[in-house]
Amino acid sequence: MLLIKRLFIYDLSVFFRSLVNRLMTLFVHYEERDKRLIRAIKTIVGTRPFNLEIYRLATKHISVAKETNNGIKESNERLEFLGDAILGSVVAEYLFKKYPYKDEGFLTDIRSRIVSRESLNKLARKIGISTIIEYERNGRQLFSQIYQWGYVGSSDRSCVPGQRIWSL
Repeated sequence: MLLIKRLFIYDLSVFFRSLVNRLMTLFVHYEERDKRLIRAIKTIVGTRPFNLEIYRLATKHISVAKETNNGIKESNERLEFLGDAILGSVVAEYLFKKYPYKDEGFLTDIRSRIVSRESLNKLARKIGISTIIEYERNGRQLFSQIYQWGYVGSSDRSCVPGQRIWSL
């Protein structure tokens, strides 16, 4: 009975979140680039973003970050750090439960393969994250297609699509 109540409450929360999102679209005017971002996130994640600001930050490369009053550039790097820790933890827990009799070396090896730059880059390209990254090249602010060659610039190895998974 408790499970049924929890499912009902969950369904209600999903319903109200959806209702709030729909109502917000009636009263909020989005710029075209925000509309593109909303559509892309909905396609990638499967639902409309509730807090668009956090997604803007998650898709903002350091090259377009503006310095705040306290001298900090607001970009996705801090979200990447947090996402990296969370992703590593979730994968570690999953592997720990899936392989109860395997040793630490095996689990570490599998986790590192799953959470590697290469595997996350492939996943990011596959689900379309590279199309929503905001970056700057030669003084021009641009979107998408930055990962065709893997990096924004030959020396800029911080901008790979897999890192966007971490920040999203």
